[in-house]
Amino acid sequence: MTAQDLRAFWQHGADEAWKTVEALLEKERYAHALYFCHLVLEKLLKARYVEKHGKPAPPTHDLVWLLDQSELTLTDEDRGTLAEIAKFNIAGRYEDYKLELHRWATADYANMWAERTATLRSKLR
Repeated sequence: MTAQDLRAFWQHGADEAWKTVEALLEKERYAHALYFCHLVLEKLLKARYVEKHGKPAPPTHDLVWLLDQSELTLTDEDRGTLAEIAKFNIAGRYEDYKLELHRWATADYANMWAERTATLRSKLR
C-alpha cells in the first residue's frame, strides 16, 4: 500500500466515523457519539502523519502527539480542544469510565463537542 493509499484509507475512515457521529447524535446515543468524535480526529491526524512522513502512522490514540508529529500548526485553543476530545477515547473504551461518560453526555454537551469536532475536521482536511 502506498502512502497515498494509506492517506486515502485514513481520510475515508474519518468520513465514515463522522457519519456515525451524526447518526449517533440523531439517535441520542451521546456517549458513543463523543467516542466517535475522537475517532474522526484520530483518523484525520493519521492521514496527515502519513502525508508528512510517507509511512504508516503508529498505533496511538494520542491526538496531541499525532498533531505534533504531523507538524501542523493549530491555535492553542484547538490544541486544548484536541486534548479534551482525547479523553473521550478512554471514556468510550473502558466500562468504569463509560458509566461516568454516560452521566454527563447530555444532548447539549455532545452537540457542543460535535461542533468543535466539525471545526477541527475542517481544519485537518
